[in-house]
Amino acid sequence: CPKGTGKKGMNNMKKLRKIFALLIAMVMVLGMSTMAFAQEAASTETGGSATIKVTNPAKGETYTVYKIFDATVTGTENGSISYKGNIPAALSEYFEKIGSTDYVQKKEGVTDQQILTAIQDNASSFTQVATVTSDGSQLTFTGLNYGYYVIATSHEDDTAGKALVTVTSTNPNAEIQDKNANVPTVPEDGKTVNDEDVAVGETLTYTLKFTTTTYEGAGSTAKQILSYIATDTLPEYLSNVTVTGITIGGDAYTVDGEVPQFENKKIVIPWVDDATAENPKSLYANGAEVVITYTAVVNDKIAIAGAGNTNTFTLTYRTTDGEKTPDQNTDTVTIKSYAIAIKKVNDEGTALPGATFQFPFYVNETAAADGSYVYAGTTAGEGLTNEITTPDSGEIVVKGVASGTYSVSETAAPQGYNQLTAPVSVPATVNSETTTNTTWYLDENGEVTDTETETVVTYTNNNLSATATVVVNKVGTTLPSTGGIGTTIFYIIGAILVIGAGVVLVTRRRMNAN
Repeated sequence: CPKGTGKKGMNNMKKLRKIFALLIAMVMVLGMSTMAFAQEAASTETGGSATIKVTNPAKGETYTVYKIFDATVTGTENGSISYKGNIPAALSEYFEKIGSTDYVQKKEGVTDQQILTAIQDNASSFTQVATVTSDGSQLTFTGLNYGYYVIATSHEDDTAGKALVTVTSTNPNAEIQDKNANVPTVPEDGKTVNDEDVAVGETLTYTLKFTTTTYEGAGSTAKQILSYIATDTLPEYLSNVTVTGITIGGDAYTVDGEVPQFENKKIVIPWVDDATAENPKSLYANGAEVVITYTAVVNDKIAIAGAGNTNTFTLTYRTTDGEKTPDQNTDTVTIKSYAIAIKKVNDEGTALPGATFQFPFYVNETAAADGSYVYAGTTAGEGLTNEITTPDSGEIVVKGVASGTYSVSETAAPQGYNQLTAPVSVPATVNSETTTNTTWYLDENGEVTDTETETVVTYTNNNLSATATVVVNKVGTTLPSTGGIGTTIFYIIGAILVIGAGVVLVTRRRMNAN
């Protein structure tokens, strides 16, 4: 050992070496970490020293820098910025030359969004100075000359990931933040239906929508999305479900020329070219909107009124970590159908069988097990009828109609009762109940009254909600206006007798006078 050093000194040296080794390791880790969370892309320009930094870039997204004009600072230290160069044809509507100089300026009233849209639509006509696919870390474009630039991405949203940026001698290092989403989303109108007030047999069109991302999460640890799964409940009251179209970013999506259909109530859309590859390529632009349209026919299993009939769309996606569900992943629509009911009674409130009514639509001629009839549209067909006769209960129930008011005519009255001479208006209205309990009162003339009387008529249905209407027939005979001779013969005979009596009377007076 050197002079003056002992065992204690050697131990201190060893401790120092360990500390230095730990510090070196920490510096290396920090350096690696810094490298892992920063990405640079050099400009193709020469002699430039300006930079544009993009924070929160979307992993897998391609960012491109276009140069529009040169930029200089004029005047004092805080002088104004002047732009110089030729005006691209795509921007001639938005920029103009300043006098006879090479300097340019925005026309009055022009917005940044107008310029962004014009550049988006004519990107190939501008000078591209840098492009890179983001690894999810902070992105910096280096080596830029002073100028007026546009940072653009292939994101579906016209404004997302796009910005107008100026770098000058007074602001050589610009910074922008990409507002990209880190997870796919079902918007508020993620599920819609073309009609919420429906009748049995009606064909509905449902639309499902969601926005996508190519990666889940932010930064270099973001997970690539391999596929999207759209699930719909497709309840039993819908028949003949047919997917009529799928678009991704506005372009039609098919498999072997055919539109994919629901399988086990799901549609799976692959999002990469090979999910088994180590670094599969995304097939679609980040942020592409997916729209799925399908049709379905409402059948007689639809619930009548009450809370209605719900139908829910749910979005999930798959990464290498398995199937996942975004926070905003579902949307539900509700449709309603209704029923109408007629209660046929006499003026004493007693139920009347044998009255036949004609409806402005057709129903299945065979009643359901509960005695109700099911709406079958407005076109005649086999097994259908538009006339129903009241049973012993005097009640007719038709379910599966849309809301509205229906004009119903009595074509035959019960024997011994007057036939109605005018149609009856039967409304089908919104009703949040699931059963029906209706009460009417008749006055001494057999007319429906709001005043409580001894003559009470009730209609009860524990199975469905129906807007019921009471119809009263009164005792009597209706004289026919056409058809058989009826009572007309009596009028003729009576007239002959009166005339004959007159002739006899005149003859007798003459005889008496003689």
